Amino acid sequence: MKSNSEGLIIDGVVAHIDRDNIDTDQIIPTEYLKSIKKFGFEDYLFDGWRYKDDGKLGVTKEERIIDESFILNKEPYKESKILLSRDNFGCGSSREHAVWALRDFGIKAVIASSFGDIFYNNSFKNGLLPIILGKNEIEFLFSESKQNVLELSIDLEKKEIIYNQKCITFEVEKHLIDRIIFGLDDIDITFKDKDKIIDFEKNRISSRKFSSSSLSRKVASTNSFITDSVTRLGPISLRMNCRRNSTP
Repeated sequence: MKSNSEGLIIDGVVAHIDRDNIDTDQIIPTEYLKSIKKFGFEDYLFDGWRYKDDGKLGVTKEERIIDESFILNKEPYKESKILLSRDNFGCGSSREHAVWALRDFGIKAVIASSFGDIFYNNSFKNGLLPIILGKNEIEFLFSESKQNVLELSIDLEKKEIIYNQKCITFEVEKHLIDRIIFGLDDIDITFKDKDKIIDFEKNRISSRKFSSSSLSRKVASTNSFITDSVTRLGPISLRMNCRRNSTP
C-alpha cells in the first residue's frame, strides 16, 4: 500500500480463484493452527492447492513439491497483492490464521461478492481489506483477468477500484476502512479514547472514595447508637431484647 496526493492506494496484479465458498480450512488447513504466533503463515496459504505433497508446521515451501498449475505459483501472480474470488469467501470456522496467511503472503485486498461474517471482521483487525462487489462487477473482473493479466488500483479514501479508466465504487463503513488506512487494531482503537478513559477512572475512584467516606460516617453513627443504648438500658435489657429478636 502506498500514499499519493489523492490518498492511500493498493495497486498490483490480481490473482483470481474462480470458486464459491472458499472456506478457512482451504485457506489454511487445521494442522497449521498449532502456532500461537501471528506471523509466518505465508508458506501455508492454500496449502492443499499450492503443493502436491503433505506439509506440516515448520516445513517451508522450499522443502515442498510445488503444484505449478496453481495461480499463486505462476508469474506474475506470485507477487499478487489483490485476490479475486466469488461468493462466501472465508466461510467456515472462525480461525484468524486464515487472514494472517493471506496477509503474510502479501495479499492486501480480497474482492468477492460476499464473505463469511467472522472472516470479514477479522480482516479489518489484521490489515486485510475485504471488498464486496455486485455479481455483475465480479463477472466483469473475472472476464478481464482470464483474458489478460489484470492490474487494479484501489483508492481506500475514495472507495474506488480503477481499471483502464473504468471506476468501480465499493462501500465500507468509515470506522472499518480507517483501521486499514491507519493500521489500527482493537488496542489502538481503545487508546484513541485514552483521555476519556482516564477521566472516567478518575471520576469513578473519586466517587468510590466519597461513598466510602459516607459509609464510614454511617457505621460510626450506628456504633455510637449501640453504645448509647447499652449505656442506657444496661446489659440485661440488651440480652433480653436479643433473645426476643433471634431466630429459633
